[in-house]
Amino acid sequence: MTPDLAEFLSGLDMFYLGTASAEGQPYIQYRGGSPGFLRVLDEQTLGFADFSSNHQYITLGNLSENPRAFLFLMDYANSQRVKLWGTARVVEEDPALLEQLRDPEYPG
Repeated sequence: MTPDLAEFLSGLDMFYLGTASAEGQPYIQYRGGSPGFLRVLDEQTLGFADFSSNHQYITLGNLSENPRAFLFLMDYANSQRVKLWGTARVVEEDPALLEQLRDPEYPG
């Protein structure tokens, strides 16, 4: 994680999260929130709180089979984008992490 990338992330209010099933079937989904909801947790880890969605659970199902993920980070106003490949996992029942990712301005 570079300081420039951390600064870029702090202003984003959306990104696209790409996953694939165990068979390689791709899926991409929009994620949005207040600017900075995608947080830098350490030099190699990003995190975000996930709120109610369309209740299809395709991303969640894909991650349960295949941890590889792709983030497409867009700043449309400034014509900038960043693409990140890595692995992802769903974390529940971790109060310290949830507090770190919580947005005090959002009641969800």
